[in-house]
Amino acid sequence: GTGAKAQIYAGMRRGGRFYYSLDVIDPDAPVYKWKIDNSTPGFSELGQTWSEPKVAKITLANCPATGAAGICKVLIFGAGYDAAANDPATQVTATMGRGIFVVDAITGTLIWHTSPRTLLDVNPPTGSYVQTSGMTYAVPADLAVIDSDRDLPDKLADRVYAADTGGNIWRVNIGDTNPNNWT
Repeated sequence: GTGAKAQIYAGMRRGGRFYYSLDVIDPDAPVYKWKIDNSTPGFSELGQTWSEPKVAKITLANCPATGAAGICKVLIFGAGYDAAANDPATQVTATMGRGIFVVDAITGTLIWHTSPRTLLDVNPPTGSYVQTSGMTYAVPADLAVIDSDRDLPDKLADRVYAADTGGNIWRVNIGDTNPNNWT
């Protein structure tokens, strides 16, 4: 119908360090929307894209797709897998995949991310960023994105749980309209 949208998101798993988005409202003529890879500004930490991007709705003071305050559709995913660190029999220190990303689902614009890198290493710094120095293992698994306060009927996400390859569980609070306040 009028205004209908159908957008799909795909990662490359072991095939690479990319996420793609396609508009498939007309399945016979898909339209390329955007691509994120480890050379995209702010995504240098992105490893092999194993984490299924979770679609969620959050309230933002400035949604990149609309440029206004309101409910924004986002993708939330782990920073990926580091084969060089995790595949050998003797584990070594991870150099990628150590983090969590939140991007605008329509535009692919980075909204927020966390990793152990210093802000100067996130080159160039884009979106809101939180350095998490203890996040030293890759985050390749699917994330759990939940509405912890069950604020029906809007079902807005306000919390994310992520597991890393070191057996750690990370919680991110995303309920504030300003990503600078997410913890």
